[in-house]
Amino acid sequence: MFRAVVLFWFLSFFCRAQQTAQHGNDFEEIIGTWIAEGSANVSRWVFNSIGTMQDYSKGGVTKTYHWEIITAVVGGFKSSYLELKLVTDTSTERNYEISLLTEEKMTLIYQRLNNQGIGKSFTFLQTKLAR
Repeated sequence: MFRAVVLFWFLSFFCRAQQTAQHGNDFEEIIGTWIAEGSANVSRWVFNSIGTMQDYSKGGVTKTYHWEIITAVVGGFKSSYLELKLVTDTSTERNYEISLLTEEKMTLIYQRLNNQGIGKSFTFLQTKLAR
């Protein structure tokens, strides 16, 4: 019995440490230019390391946001969220659950305000355009 308890503790500790390490590079992976899948470079988001994101549409900047990645543990599951606040009006906020974030691809799920459920899913592809 004692061995089973020690083994269970060891495995649960190891799994938690591994889970934390998987989310350790979110900040670095999001930096760069992301093109909305299927938009043929019409819609793109450019994230920089100082915490701002510029939303481009049809060649010009339409909005500039402050961005932050927030990690939350709910019911034992770790989730990461992208929070965007307009630079000109920080009360205007958009929140997305990060479903996938790699060096090449990012999938976000829009989170509706006032706990009204989830919204549309957006997929972006990383590009080598100027940052």
